[in-house]
Amino acid sequence: MDYEDEGLLHQMFIRQAETTPDKIAIVEAGGRQITFGELHGDSDILAKTLVGLGVQPDSCVGIYLNKSIEFSVTYIAILKAGNLIILQQIYW
Repeated sequence: MDYEDEGLLHQMFIRQAETTPDKIAIVEAGGRQITFGELHGDSDILAKTLVGLGVQPDSCVGIYLNKSIEFSVTYIAILKAGNLIILQQIYW
Protein backbone atom coordinates (compact mmCIF):
# COMPACT_ATOMS: atom_id res chain seq x y z
CA MET A 1 0.00 0.00 0.00
CA ASP A 2 1.34 3.40 -0.95
CA TYR A 3 0.41 5.61 1.99
CA GLU A 4 1.10 8.83 0.10
CA ASP A 5 -1.91 8.03 -2.07
CA GLU A 6 -4.12 7.61 1.01
CA GLY A 7 -3.86 11.26 2.11
CA LEU A 8 -3.06 12.83 5.44
CA LEU A 9 -3.77 11.04 8.73
CA HIS A 10 -6.89 13.06 9.52
CA GLN A 11 -8.18 12.55 5.96
CA MET A 12 -7.83 8.77 6.37
CA PHE A 13 -9.59 9.03 9.74
CA ILE A 14 -12.48 11.02 8.20
CA ARG A 15 -12.94 8.40 5.48
CA GLN A 16 -12.99 5.64 8.10
CA ALA A 17 -15.46 7.57 10.27
CA GLU A 18 -17.77 8.15 7.32
CA THR A 19 -17.56 4.50 6.28
CA THR A 20 -18.06 2.97 9.74
CA PRO A 21 -19.58 5.65 12.01
CA ASP A 22 -21.15 3.15 14.42
CA LYS A 23 -18.03 1.03 14.92
CA ILE A 24 -16.07 1.40 18.14
CA ALA A 25 -12.93 3.49 17.59
CA ILE A 26 -11.43 3.57 21.10
CA VAL A 27 -11.94 1.59 24.29
CA GLU A 28 -10.26 2.91 27.44
CA ALA A 29 -8.92 0.59 30.13
CA GLY A 30 -11.95 1.39 32.31
CA GLY A 31 -14.33 0.32 29.56
CA ARG A 32 -15.42 3.76 28.35
CA GLN A 33 -15.67 3.81 24.58
CA ILE A 34 -16.38 6.06 21.62
CA THR A 35 -17.47 5.31 18.06
CA PHE A 36 -15.81 6.64 14.92
CA GLY A 37 -18.85 8.86 14.30
CA GLU A 38 -18.72 10.34 17.80
CA LEU A 39 -14.96 10.85 17.58
CA HIS A 40 -15.38 12.55 14.21
CA GLY A 41 -18.14 14.84 15.51
CA ASP A 42 -16.35 15.75 18.73
CA SER A 43 -13.08 16.46 16.94
CA ASP A 44 -14.91 18.63 14.38
CA ILE A 45 -16.41 20.73 17.18
CA LEU A 46 -13.02 21.18 18.83
CA ALA A 47 -11.27 21.91 15.50
CA LYS A 48 -13.82 24.66 14.75
CA THR A 49 -13.38 26.03 18.28
CA LEU A 50 -9.60 26.14 17.86
CA VAL A 51 -9.94 27.98 14.55
CA GLY A 52 -12.45 30.37 16.15
CA LEU A 53 -9.90 31.09 18.88
CA GLY A 54 -7.35 32.09 16.25
CA VAL A 55 -5.46 28.86 15.67
CA GLN A 56 -4.25 28.95 12.09
CA PRO A 57 -2.48 26.33 9.99
CA ASP A 58 1.08 25.82 11.21
CA SER A 59 0.26 27.21 14.67
CA CYS A 60 1.75 25.56 17.72
CA VAL A 61 -0.93 23.86 19.81
CA GLY A 62 0.00 21.80 22.84
CA ILE A 63 -1.84 18.90 24.45
CA TYR A 64 -1.44 18.34 28.16
CA LEU A 65 -3.70 15.37 28.78
CA ASN A 66 -3.34 11.79 29.87
CA LYS A 67 -3.84 9.20 27.15
CA SER A 68 -7.63 9.05 26.91
CA ILE A 69 -10.56 9.55 24.59
CA GLU A 70 -10.18 13.30 25.14
CA PHE A 71 -6.53 13.09 24.09
CA SER A 72 -7.55 11.38 20.84
CA VAL A 73 -10.32 13.92 20.17
CA THR A 74 -7.83 16.74 20.72
CA TYR A 75 -5.13 15.10 18.60
CA ILE A 76 -7.48 14.67 15.63
CA ALA A 77 -8.94 18.17 16.08
CA ILE A 78 -5.49 19.75 15.91
CA LEU A 79 -4.81 17.89 12.66
CA LYS A 80 -8.19 18.97 11.26
CA ALA A 81 -7.37 22.58 12.13
CA GLY A 82 -4.32 22.33 9.85
CA ASN A 83 -1.57 21.72 12.36
CA LEU A 84 0.87 18.93 13.03
CA ILE A 85 1.53 17.03 16.20
CA ILE A 86 4.89 16.46 17.85
CA LEU A 87 4.47 14.03 20.72
CA GLN A 88 6.71 14.39 23.73
CA GLN A 89 6.65 12.54 27.01
CA ILE A 90 7.12 14.81 30.00
CA TYR A 91 8.09 13.22 33.27
CA TRP A 92 8.09 15.10 36.57
